[in-house]
Amino acid sequence: MAVAKNELLWWQGPTYVRADRIARSLPARAWRRMSAGAGAKGERVYDWALTELWRLQMSAGERRFGHYLLVRRSPDEKQEHAFYGESEVKPV
Repeated sequence: MAVAKNELLWWQGPTYVRADRIARSLPARAWRRMSAGAGAKGERVYDWALTELWRLQMSAGERRFGHYLLVRRSPDEKQEHAFYGESEVKPV
């Protein structure tokens, strides 16, 4: 699900942080350069980072799921970002 850059999210605790500020705070080791497939002008390569979002865990069933912010960054000098909210079953 797409997330606006000014979306307020709980990141490292129950304090709201904008999605774009989270992206700027991620360390260099959090980013991986990967292809998003072939495009009209050749390979579409982006930097990607995934960081877990903080949330209240209400039940054992809810603890099975992680909530993440996936960030896509263009590798050029503009470094444009796109943000996505993700929810998936955590590995055991």
